[in-house]
Amino acid sequence: MIWAGIAVIALAGVAILVARRPLARMQAILAGGTTPAGCVIAEGLLLLLLAALFAVLHARGFFE
Repeated sequence: MIWAGIAVIALAGVAILVARRPLARMQAILAGGTTPAGCVIAEGLLLLLLAALFAVLHARGFFE
């Protein structure tokens, strides 16, 4: 079950990276300003790092 959660987080990070322009535009509309695509890229990379952290912690037996 942990691996399924890790996969979902990683897939969400990849999906954010793939759809960065529409997501940046949507964030700009919601925030009422201009949001560069770099913010969306940072969010996607953060999710990928979180998935990697969970994988390492699970491999070391932290979740058992």
